[in-house]
Amino acid sequence: MNSFTVDKEIPKAQSDMRMNIIDKTSMDKLDFELHLLAISAINGCKYCVESHTRKIAQEGISREGVRLTLRIASVINCYSTSYNN
Repeated sequence: MNSFTVDKEIPKAQSDMRMNIIDKTSMDKLDFELHLLAISAINGCKYCVESHTRKIAQEGISREGVRLTLRIASVINCYSTSYNN
């Protein structure tokens, strides 16, 4: 069982966090969601990955588009980890 099924307030707090941040950025909202998906995947947050994936799908991005975003994030993270070590 993960913490999200135990604490029902976490998804609400994270949703509020998204709205507070997205309202303050000049970045295109879909691009911003794609960035957040990549960051969430790198950080290993299953709830956030699912949340951002749903939001991106609502904007018309295909599964393949989501997969490509995650692949790019993975390569960048791998390079960054290797380069910084």
